[in-house]
Amino acid sequence: MMIILYMVGGFISVLIGGWLFTNSMEYVSHRYRIGSSFVGAVLSPILTSLPELIVFLIALLLYDDVSGEDVAVGTIIGEPFVVSTIIYPVIFMVAAVGFYLRRRDDVVLEVDKELTIPFIVVLLLFPTVLLPAIIKSLAVRYLIAVFLVTAYLLYAHIMRNRQGLVIEDYERLYIIRVINRLRIDWAAFILQLVVSVVLLFAGSRALVEGIIDLSKYLMLDVTGGLSIIVVPTATVLPESVTAVIWTWKERDTMLLPH
Repeated sequence: MMIILYMVGGFISVLIGGWLFTNSMEYVSHRYRIGSSFVGAVLSPILTSLPELIVFLIALLLYDDVSGEDVAVGTIIGEPFVVSTIIYPVIFMVAAVGFYLRRRDDVVLEVDKELTIPFIVVLLLFPTVLLPAIIKSLAVRYLIAVFLVTAYLLYAHIMRNRQGLVIEDYERLYIIRVINRLRIDWAAFILQLVVSVVLLFAGSRALVEGIIDLSKYLMLDVTGGLSIIVVPTATVLPESVTAVIWTWKERDTMLLPH
């Protein structure tokens, strides 16, 4: 029972964090004239992908055996599977409900043409991510790591040059509505962003820990369903929540790169 309550608390934390985070990203686009394509494809994923990064690092650093590596690799392999089979259908359902309730103009996701770039990059580079699990040479692994970092920086540069349209219909930072004394926008933005990231991280961690404990209680295989299905489902929640919120707000360009 305590595990279930712990997981519910984590889920609520992720929901509130996602609500604050999407508002923060919209503020960035409006205030600093940054296109929504760049915000959705580069800035937002850096922060919402923290849970996956933490799980990956913990699995590698704290469990220096085969199972730790299996969990790390399984998390990478499992996330695209979870996104394509669970998250996207949920997004389409939210779009349909939003259209039915007249919160959206249609059920079709309308995005900037610049978003073809992230999908091409993922299609070309994702197989490279799996090579270190196959090739045991340390030199080759370092080479792949340098290549991927360089490729990501080039990708960020391209997206910055093709950043898309700036958000104009911006809502005021939510935290200012709660704390009226925050008169300086940038200070309020930093505070709200920090709070949102902490809530996303804490909520995701609670979910991952709860799922692991529950899996142990149910005697599930850690290197099987846990690493490929269960953990990615929990760690992908920050991106999922922000994507659902942006679907409801009809900000399709910001949700799709997640």
